Amino acid sequence: MNRSSRASMLLTAFCLAWMLPASAALESTEDIIQCMTAHVPQQAFSLQVGLEAYEGDTLTQRVLLDVLGELGPKGQLTLMTRTAAPYSGTAQRYLLRRDASRSALHVLQPDWRRARQVPADLRDATLWGTDVSLHELQEVVGLIPRSVVSRGQDATQDGRRLYVLDLRPAHGSPTRYARMEGRIDMATCLPVQLDLYGQDGALIKRLQADLSQRSVEDGRLVVHSWTIQNMATPQRRTRIYLGDVRFDVNAHRPTSMDLRGLHHW
Repeated sequence: MNRSSRASMLLTAFCLAWMLPASAALESTEDIIQCMTAHVPQQAFSLQVGLEAYEGDTLTQRVLLDVLGELGPKGQLTLMTRTAAPYSGTAQRYLLRRDASRSALHVLQPDWRRARQVPADLRDATLWGTDVSLHELQEVVGLIPRSVVSRGQDATQDGRRLYVLDLRPAHGSPTRYARMEGRIDMATCLPVQLDLYGQDGALIKRLQADLSQRSVEDGRLVVHSWTIQNMATPQRRTRIYLGDVRFDVNAHRPTSMDLRGLHHW
């Protein structure tokens, strides 16, 4: 498996958390990644993503997204998203394409004739009143395939023994995030936490999984509940729910996962 294919599978494992249980402690970074990604499919997949934004204990926004994804034979990753509720009939759509050398992010508004590439100065904007920003759609998705991955010191958290992976951008790959730290449950190879650090070394965002909210879909474990916290706004948080997860759904996706497919989806 080449580096690009392996990295895209690692990204998909962090996003959807599908893999088989580990049988023993693993020694190398390669073994951990292989455990996480051993059964990531190379075909298209679909799911619905629910986003709930909270201010303290008060729910301030709820959004439902349809998501389609596809992993290409050379590690290319394509993601398409559209708002399903409460914006039905006025769906906003995004297309992210990531290969070994670059990523591209396009947006299509309901009243536009064609999609437009998102300029760099707008990618800090959060989406739909949540803590999810365009950086999470592009830079996090872009950073993992361009990362140098190394093994950190194992940790224990909430009684779980964890592998720790350090992901840093390869030389010459500009990104808002200087590094990411992933924590992976030793017992299941499920990702538990992903921390995103800025260029100044400060923690910017934290993505945490609720491993009690999981199921087996088509022989794969799927974690359904996540929380993303922007450290600059400690009273705010966004809960993320994954549902209706389907694998190998080529018959249900657009004819092409590109700008034309985005327009007709």
